[in-house]
Amino acid sequence: MFFVVCQVHLGLIQAPFSTHATGLYDPAASLRAVKRGMAVNRDLSSGWDPWSIMHLTVDDARAQLGVPPA
Repeated sequence: MFFVVCQVHLGLIQAPFSTHATGLYDPAASLRAVKRGMAVNRDLSSGWDPWSIMHLTVDDARAQLGVPPA
């Protein structure tokens, strides 16, 4: 997150192939996203098969994973 903030809010270039901007980081939105992510009831980065929920609607998939509404 530090590098994202530096690049899209402060305008610091982190990689030679990337562009930069200023004022695009919204701390409140980021904290809301982190809070929603913390509610997920399983580790999606290890041993989880995303194809197991592909047949579900987005609302049903969110419910199964414990993702609260936006």
